[in-house]
Amino acid sequence: MLTIALSWASLVVTVLAAGPLGYLLLLTLLSFSKRPPGSASRELSLVAVIPAHNEAAGIAATVASLLAADYPADKRRVLVIADNCTDDTASHALAAGAAVYQRTDPLLRGKGHALGVAFDHVLADPSVQGVLVIDADTLVAANLWRAMAARLSAGQGAVQAANRVRNRDVNWRTRLLAIALAMINGVRCMGREQLSLSAGLKGNGMAFSREVLLAHPHRAVGIVEDVEQAVALGLGGVRVAYAAETWIASESPVTAQSAVSQRRRWEGGRAQLLVTLLPRVVRAAIARRSLVLVDLALELVIPPLSYLAALLCLGSLLEGVHFMVAGTFSFAIWTWGFGACALLAHVGRGLMLSGTGWRGLQALLLAPGYVAWKLVIARPWARQSNTWVRTTRVSEEPVPVRID
Repeated sequence: MLTIALSWASLVVTVLAAGPLGYLLLLTLLSFSKRPPGSASRELSLVAVIPAHNEAAGIAATVASLLAADYPADKRRVLVIADNCTDDTASHALAAGAAVYQRTDPLLRGKGHALGVAFDHVLADPSVQGVLVIDADTLVAANLWRAMAARLSAGQGAVQAANRVRNRDVNWRTRLLAIALAMINGVRCMGREQLSLSAGLKGNGMAFSREVLLAHPHRAVGIVEDVEQAVALGLGGVRVAYAAETWIASESPVTAQSAVSQRRRWEGGRAQLLVTLLPRVVRAAIARRSLVLVDLALELVIPPLSYLAALLCLGSLLEGVHFMVAGTFSFAIWTWGFGACALLAHVGRGLMLSGTGWRGLQALLLAPGYVAWKLVIARPWARQSNTWVRTTRVSEEPVPVRID
């Protein structure tokens, strides 16, 4: 009886991991094929919006990066939304060459509210044909404007650029985050683009056509407003295209203290969306027979990779106990093996795209501790606030950062 119970327990645990990992394996395999990017048939009039809350220390570098990129000066503008700032963000942005819109609203705080106001302000100018969204700690590729213009002029109403970690080589934590970002914002997006699914929005490096913003006004004001808006666009029949040929790079938390705050917000916010949006997306996917909506539903349901890895570890433990009791592995070993291979393939592809090399491989050896940290310390299920909680920047870390 014990061996039967262990076998079924192992099967349940490994299936819960192997199912989502099988889908991630499909996206991983498709990520090796690339669609050639189109060329811009015309140079659109674009505005890059930067929502900023107390970003005086780094806003000038972000503005300078955008203005230095290759695009006609008369076809692009940079607008900084200084949202409830108590520092010199506005003056630093002006000095760097951006236009500034100062917003003060002690009740409606947060990036989602700032973007809603920014889009309304920008679209009041009828000459604006598209809007980019760039975070305040970001550097951009030289071809960002042109790549986004090419996608928008080709009729793609929403576009997501590749995301990179700007401070990738600071320590093992930032290298691990670079690999994770390469999987989530690289591998999966490339695979979805091959299937003509929605790449989703990542909150940074996004572009929208004027028509899409007018037809689908930005109303996402939650903690993960990018996911919320991507779902809203999907329900409205708009697919987010992926522009792998261009990129933006932003800072990632360096210390555990900074990472805890960010991780709680992100994963806690996604958990809230799972409850509020999933039923609606599933109903719409069935009614319309839409693969785009099916995929968006899967994106909401599939847990973080660290949780899937934890399930496989639990399956390994159950298989080990079964082997000690019965002298053989259970019938669930094949499911476990498939899940493990899919996980290794997905992580390996992310490692390739991250550019971290051998140091990234070394950082992956610390991944089990990172998974335990997420489950025990980060507590993503804790109740979250919609208040704009700004992540501590590298230059503001309270303790010296060891470079290894």
